[in-house]
Amino acid sequence: MKQKNFLNIGTKAALVFSILIFTVCSVIAEDSITNPEIVPSNLYGENRTAILQIHVNPQDGIKIPNVRAEIIAPVPASQYPVVSLEDDNNDGIYKGVYTEFNQQGDYIILFYADYNGGTYGPVQGTLSKTEPAADDYEDDDTYIRARSIFINTPESQHHNFHKSGDSDWVMFYGISGVQYTVRVDNQSDISDAVIEIYKPDGQTLILKSENNNTAGFSNSLYWSCPETEVYFVKLYNLNLDYYGETVSYDLEVIRPEAGDEGYIWGTVTIKNTDSNIYKARIKTKEGSGSAASDKDGIYEFKEEEGNYTLEAELEGYVKIELPVVIEKTKRTTINIEMIPIGDINGDSTIGLADAILALQIISDSTEISDIIILQAEVNEDMRIGLEDAIYILRKTAGML
Repeated sequence: MKQKNFLNIGTKAALVFSILIFTVCSVIAEDSITNPEIVPSNLYGENRTAILQIHVNPQDGIKIPNVRAEIIAPVPASQYPVVSLEDDNNDGIYKGVYTEFNQQGDYIILFYADYNGGTYGPVQGTLSKTEPAADDYEDDDTYIRARSIFINTPESQHHNFHKSGDSDWVMFYGISGVQYTVRVDNQSDISDAVIEIYKPDGQTLILKSENNNTAGFSNSLYWSCPETEVYFVKLYNLNLDYYGETVSYDLEVIRPEAGDEGYIWGTVTIKNTDSNIYKARIKTKEGSGSAASDKDGIYEFKEEEGNYTLEAELEGYVKIELPVVIEKTKRTTINIEMIPIGDINGDSTIGLADAILALQIISDSTEISDIIILQAEVNEDMRIGLEDAIYILRKTAGML
């Protein structure tokens, strides 16, 4: 019986000793492989490459023939990719590159260091791959999809270069002789936005900012507008290798102010409908305030206090003029309804019914009850004639 107790005591002691040795070895292993790092630790969009590195500091006399990283993908596979790491600088930092981070989600990276008789590790690192969030103004990668930017408004537009090669386009209505400043501010540390101004065709470059690797700083382009027209601004990151939702900036267009301005804003729609009009040009006839309506038909600008004539025009629509009083610091709402040229029956479309009505007017055979919108005639003579009928027929046939 005593022998049995002695054996039990010996067995327990051996077990405790084994656990102690295992614990000590684990501490040694943890001390010998440290500081896992994945660069970058967040991948966006098309970027699939990251550097994997670990610091290995083995105990004296222990040689490390192999250091590796095992990659566990967001959707696990039966076999995990293994990347061999090398210490090229003999500084104990082992590095390797993996180029196939294709899945969206969170990766686990397990680092190991093999030696004669065992393995240090694993030590864990993580990497996330996500589709970067686009800013609120996408899709604006071409001048055709440019969004409006309003001049001298209190809030700037917040953009980002969310994918590789991303460019942002905006448009504004410039007035001849007015000095404008296109300013980029609050740039992230790796955002260095290049500013370009284009003519109304969206293809002819007028002016370009000079960027000198000033990532993270403000950047401005000063420009005197030669003609009253809608102009386009293109922005892209100087270093195309940097992108993602955090590669961001604030954008504003500014013109000189006198300090006694008020706001005017509203929506531009087709008369008798809720259809918004995009790119309508709105300005004060006697001042320098201006805006191009955005995709929601909204326009907004500042103007010095006073009495003005508000002008709204767009190809294919009758030019509108409305009186407006702008008061200092106040916000005045003026909604604008525009009439399509040729819509002489006032149904908000241009079609065969308008052509027939025009021919009836020419032949003096219209009914008293017929609605006639004289403002919709073509040549601004306030008369419906053969020229109007021909225009409507061509428009209906898709020839205009």
